Amino acid sequence: MRPYEFIRNGPIQHQLPVRIVGVGSGFDYGLNGLSHYGLEDIAVLRAQPGIGVIAPADHRQTRTALEASWNLPGPIYYRLGKAERTEVPGLDGRFEIGRVQQLREGHDVLMVALGSVAAEVVGAAGDLAHQGVSASVLLVSSVAPPPADDLVRAMQRFPLVVTVEAHYVTGGLGSLVAEILAERALGCRLVRCGVRERVDGQCGSRAHLHERHGLSRASLAATVQREWGQVVR
Repeated sequence: MRPYEFIRNGPIQHQLPVRIVGVGSGFDYGLNGLSHYGLEDIAVLRAQPGIGVIAPADHRQTRTALEASWNLPGPIYYRLGKAERTEVPGLDGRFEIGRVQQLREGHDVLMVALGSVAAEVVGAAGDLAHQGVSASVLLVSSVAPPPADDLVRAMQRFPLVVTVEAHYVTGGLGSLVAEILAERALGCRLVRCGVRERVDGQCGSRAHLHERHGLSRASLAATVQREWGQVVR
């Protein structure tokens, strides 16, 4: 947060090939308290034209994303998680600039994830399958440039889209998807799962904070089941 003005006035304004690395996205430093949460970085940086924003979901995709983007012109912000052993099921390190990665196929609901919380989303989709709801899961790691065409093609197939991010719902993945949905005049319903309330002094593990803010596997499955019931009613 503190160097934001320097990023804007320096590498963005002059289009310098500076690489900015933010470690500990979302609630990764949850035990250190609210001053260490990373819940607004996507919002403030994607507001600036001229900077790439990349949010790998695990350590294998981080390597691929770095290799794919390191020599690109202009500045890039990398939003990295702290849990170096986390691996998102079905991802296998895949990454492309301006594209999504498909993690799971489904035909009822589309779930779109950002960052390492995608592991919870894949787990929730598996639980939903046992409850009779078939969920497709996409991962957005290239935030800027955004995978607009991929998202449009996917959203056209589903009546319900659910975005999931360890970030404030304002300005992050949910806002990005809402913008695309509105500008392309798509008819699906959007539900944004993320941090909606002002964070207070309560701290805890990442798992605890995900549960508190509705981002755990069980919470996400319950949200989708409830919203899907509204769609098919």
